[in-house]
Amino acid sequence: MAKGSGAATANSDTYGAGGAKSNALAQGSGTASGTAISKGTGAAQSNAASAGGSASSNALAAGGGGSMANAVANKGGEAAASSVALKGGDSKSSAMANGGGTAKSNSLAEGGGNSQSLAAAVGGGSAMSNSQAKDGGSSHSIASSQGRGNSLSNSVTKGGGGSRSDAMADEGDSVANAVADEENGGNTGLYSYYS
Repeated sequence: MAKGSGAATANSDTYGAGGAKSNALAQGSGTASGTAISKGTGAAQSNAASAGGSASSNALAAGGGGSMANAVANKGGEAAASSVALKGGDSKSSAMANGGGTAKSNSLAEGGGNSQSLAAAVGGGSAMSNSQAKDGGSSHSIASSQGRGNSLSNSVTKGGGGSRSDAMADEGDSVANAVADEENGGNTGLYSYYS
């Protein structure tokens, strides 16, 4: 649904017994695009909302997984969220941008893994968050920026371990990386740099 001079596009495709839902809302001069694709018994949901910005969300679920992507952009912000769930994985990705900020969030869950990613940018900054979980592990990643700050957060889990990374930036740059590998006992490795 579009209000004003904006554009909204929503697409959903289902292949098999799963379900796909896609919602897009644009207000003012905003643009919103949402795509959800379900294959097999997977369930996918995509939501995009924009008020004077650009929002894009993509969700894919295949092989029994659950996938959700949410993108919100306001006042010139750009937000993009991508979520992929494969082989029973559970994936959630959210991106929010406000006041000229740029936010990108990517989440991948495979083989029973649980992956969550969040990126938020306010006031011209940029935030990128990436999360990946495979083979039953859990992974959480958060990237947040304000003002002119830039943040990057990466979290990866393989096997039954768990990892979490948080990157927050105000005026400078912030980077956080966390890796958990079952071969190394599934322990979380966290490397953080805060501005």
